[in-house]
Amino acid sequence: MQRKRIDGYTCKAYTLLYSLKDSGGSMQKINAKEARRSISRLLDLVKAGEEVIILRRGRPVARLTRVEEQEEEPVRFPDHSTLRRRLPSMKQDSASLIRDMRDERG
Repeated sequence: MQRKRIDGYTCKAYTLLYSLKDSGGSMQKINAKEARRSISRLLDLVKAGEEVIILRRGRPVARLTRVEEQEEEPVRFPDHSTLRRRLPSMKQDSASLIRDMRDERG
């Protein structure tokens, strides 16, 4: 038996989504089983600004909310140029130094 489809969704998922939208308020509640079945539609609701609470056995266990875009500041590392100038210069290149250390270990 094939379920009737509306707009590409099964009737049950379609009814669920529109009942969530029509219930008013900005926080919707849905059980975990139905959330798994209709996660893409729930994400669309969240993207539109709705908040969805996922319930397990009638108790809230998770909240889906929209992620606010934040401007990221570039990472700024402290200036260590004075420290580098104070270090003594290397007598040999790093590859030779590592090779010598390996040879010493045997």
